[in-house]
Amino acid sequence: MVWIPRTSTSMLVIVSSALLLISHAINASPAPLKFETEADTLVQKLYAKTSSTQILKEIPYKEFWQWHQVQGVYKSEVRLNFHGGLAFREFRETFNVFDNNMFATAWVTSNLLEAYKYGEGPKPTETQINLALQIENINQTRKLYANGNPMPFNVNNVDMTVGADVVIGLTYGVLSGLISSQVLDDPDVAQIYLNTSSLLAYEIANNLTSRPDLVLTYYPSINEFYWFVAKTVSAMETALKKGPLPSEVMKKVYAILKDACLGAMTKDILAKAQYEEKGKNYFDDFLGNADKDVFGKPL
Repeated sequence: MVWIPRTSTSMLVIVSSALLLISHAINASPAPLKFETEADTLVQKLYAKTSSTQILKEIPYKEFWQWHQVQGVYKSEVRLNFHGGLAFREFRETFNVFDNNMFATAWVTSNLLEAYKYGEGPKPTETQINLALQIENINQTRKLYANGNPMPFNVNNVDMTVGADVVIGLTYGVLSGLISSQVLDDPDVAQIYLNTSSLLAYEIANNLTSRPDLVLTYYPSINEFYWFVAKTVSAMETALKKGPLPSEVMKKVYAILKDACLGAMTKDILAKAQYEEKGKNYFDDFLGNADKDVFGKPL
């Protein structure tokens, strides 16, 4: 019997695990770099400027002197000024309150890793990665909840599209060699990988529990959700042409998601095709079709 994660804590573990697994591929000090072109020099400068914005030591709040800065975060100018009362929003903007934002830090970290892997950028240091991974944890989330913040704004919102994104990230990471297949030997990682895939297949087979607005709350495109799952299956299909999949749990995930794609997903996609004229059809995934004008008539 497969256990399906239901709580926000479980999904937070999924996202955190994905970032942690990516970091395992880059855990050594950077090698000496050679910059021979103007483009290389620009990349070096961008890397240095970005790295310099990471908070290396916890900076406590001092009244009228400095804002609290969490160790490990990268400085962000994208402040979350859209929540809370108007007065507090204006206060944060006017007084330049430091933004301890986990989302921005995760985004910067993933960009540094991808720049090194695919763009020949400098290799992030072990310190950079470790500090970024340590700034968010379950204990901190519970503490913030107890302090009256029931949904911490420095934790990314999670739905089934994010779950599908985690599965495709783990799959591509292992199959490409960026992540060692040995990570799937870890019981916890394997369970997360299998549980999330089982949940994706369940939602696909059951019409997203008849509530796609809840299942895909933050990233509501059903076609995008389907695309992530289908790309995951496609990656494993391509790998199978060269040999067996590198892990038993990946073989199980492949079987689960392939059945979902060839069955319920395909039927749903074909059923939603809209036809204009002979030989022409389209798919409408726009969510604003129910909008009405000031007189209550459909737009």
